[in-house]
Amino acid sequence: MSRFSYKFILIGSVFCFLIALVNYYSDPGNFFKRRNIELNAAKILASGYNVTNLYNYDERCFLKFWCNLISVHPHTLILGSSRSMLIGKNFFVDSNIYNCAVSGASLEDFLAIYYLFINNSKVPKRIIFGLDPWILNENNGQTRFRSLNNEYISMLKMINIDTNYCVHLNNNKIKSFIELISKLFSPKYFQTSFRYIFLKDKDIHPTTAIINEKMTKLTDGTIYYDAKFIAESTTNKEELINNYITAKPIYSLGNFNEISNKNKIIFEAYIKYLKKNNVSIAFFLPPYPPTVYNYFIKDSAYSNVINSEIYYNDLANKFEIEIIGSYNPQLFNLTNSDFYDGMHCNLECIFKLFPSPL
Repeated sequence: MSRFSYKFILIGSVFCFLIALVNYYSDPGNFFKRRNIELNAAKILASGYNVTNLYNYDERCFLKFWCNLISVHPHTLILGSSRSMLIGKNFFVDSNIYNCAVSGASLEDFLAIYYLFINNSKVPKRIIFGLDPWILNENNGQTRFRSLNNEYISMLKMINIDTNYCVHLNNNKIKSFIELISKLFSPKYFQTSFRYIFLKDKDIHPTTAIINEKMTKLTDGTIYYDAKFIAESTTNKEELINNYITAKPIYSLGNFNEISNKNKIIFEAYIKYLKKNNVSIAFFLPPYPPTVYNYFIKDSAYSNVINSEIYYNDLANKFEIEIIGSYNPQLFNLTNSDFYDGMHCNLECIFKLFPSPL
């Protein structure tokens, strides 16, 4: 081995060691060390306070604690992604609403989160599904449901779906380990970890305020963005929308070559189970900004976004399920100004979609 090669390997090893060291001990995403953030946040909400400065936490783990701690039997659950996180008690006659939407929600999350409530003997009377197109995309890249993997498997059994049918459940522990090692040596995560070291306030806080310096989770599970984020989304809206549609691929819609037959079978079995158990259901189709929706129409790579809505509408007609919203913003006279970015409605937009309490 040449002297240059030896130095190169030595320097590379030192850099890798430093990256791993900072990522492990700073760990803003709590991948390697649990800080009880999720449990403490759940306790704050259950005690009747909002919680702020809450970020880089496992939303699914939080729901497991929160479901166990809530004392009031839920009437309505909101299940969906971050595109459904603004739907709260203000939009319903009954105030006993729990928004259990999680970032990047997948079909697995729908089943697993509902099972949390079954397991705690807190079965809701109504579920509103925030249905994103990637729910039907087997290549959506969403793996965060693994925090509730056992609950997902249990719910599959309850709706009589053979878990062997879901090949993506195999080797989850191996995949999770590989992802953990990748995170440990990730230069991108190192940047976040390094900045986190110098962050002054790392603790979550109970509050009665809705607007705070950081994003706030309210007592019904909804979120309220911080004033800085809202201001930036107003100033840079067109840039944010353009960044969304120029991403390769667009969030969770890569290789959306077909509507997943497997996911259709699971979802329909789930709907039948809920209907059989007298759970009322509604579908919420969160719209996209006009610029984004028009892009989907023109680009054949995203034709299944449109086809997903057709399927959801057909399913709703089949099971007599109410539909709220549409991916098509024109149906509600929405403009880009009704959105924070390329995929998230702002609060004014949600009010337009829910003109009267349900």
